[in-house]
Amino acid sequence: MNTLPGTRFLLLSLLGPTACGSGPAGDTASRDRSHVLRAVAQADAYEGNIPFSVAFSAAGSRIDGTLEEALWEFGDGQAATGRSVTHTYLGSGQLQATLTLWDDLGQQSSDTLELTVHPQDCPTAGTAQVWGTVETSEAIEISGVVESRKNEGVLWVHNDAGNAEVLYAMSRDGRHLGSYELVERHGGDWEDLATAPDPDTGEYYLFIGDVGDNSENRDYIIVYRVPEPDVDLDQEPVEEYIGGDAILLDYPDGRSLNAETIMVDPTNQDIYVVQKDYEGSAGIYRKPAPHYDAERATLELVVELDFASSPLSGGATTGGDFSLLGNRIVIRTYGTTAYIWERDASTSMLDTFLAEPCALTLPSEQQGEAITFSVADDGLITISEGEYQPIDFLPFTD
Repeated sequence: MNTLPGTRFLLLSLLGPTACGSGPAGDTASRDRSHVLRAVAQADAYEGNIPFSVAFSAAGSRIDGTLEEALWEFGDGQAATGRSVTHTYLGSGQLQATLTLWDDLGQQSSDTLELTVHPQDCPTAGTAQVWGTVETSEAIEISGVVESRKNEGVLWVHNDAGNAEVLYAMSRDGRHLGSYELVERHGGDWEDLATAPDPDTGEYYLFIGDVGDNSENRDYIIVYRVPEPDVDLDQEPVEEYIGGDAILLDYPDGRSLNAETIMVDPTNQDIYVVQKDYEGSAGIYRKPAPHYDAERATLELVVELDFASSPLSGGATTGGDFSLLGNRIVIRTYGTTAYIWERDASTSMLDTFLAEPCALTLPSEQQGEAITFSVADDGLITISEGEYQPIDFLPFTD
């Protein structure tokens, strides 16, 4: 095509720099078109048994701008924020975990993973071990024991009725670390011990079960809740006073019952009291959280079990515990069998206790009452009444 001199320059000027794909305006358009936000959810595992721990990552996502928020919704009612998070599933089922990203331009992108969580299997017991021997002569009738979740390697124990109402701290091998006496107590029958964190602060508390009532004539029972003291494995034995809350509890219908077992759910601090009856009756009662000092509340019946009828045996219950994550519950009797209920967060506590428990044979003891899960949830710790008793450990092999 023939053009007059200067015509080509005129056409280029009319089209402008944007049409030619150059200049600042062209750079801006290109930058907007390439500002991509694309969520890609990844996990290190997609199927497993309770407790199923999964590490989630958004590392595969495309984020051209500035990430404002990364939200993970795990499909079990729980959520967390962050590019990389870890979550433990305590309920079974087919679940969807969703990652949602937001950037500084207001863009949003989501991606979903499919997960399968199976109920947990019964643990298999290994060969019983002896960690050590109770050193202090003051702990002569141990009725309750827990392994500290706060102070690594520390066990807490206390005596049965008729002895000093004191908590004793000791190492796993039984070395005496201190005596901790309650500032205010009502005088009763301490029978069991539990531990659980505060759901809001994460601070660990010890729960002392003043629940014994051999004559079944008490007006109420008491559970003391005290902040767990700091204990150093290298400390010389100390004597200290500690304070806390006194929670007064009534049984339904004005009943008076004997009990030697308290358990505290670590997921919410609900308190459970298990009836002791030599004929085998074992009502399990609950006091829901929250708890307050000097409050008086009526327990609610969850279920009635019979430890004189198959698949249970042993008669009178003497101790129990929740595992660290709350996914297992153990109750023992004077016999040598411990019963473990596998707890599924997708079912009720009633259904949990109505399911057939796992039965494990405990080490033979003089008069075994106290029992607890190890802090690693890899076995059971038991101690008998009597002076200088062995600290027994029954490991799980799976």
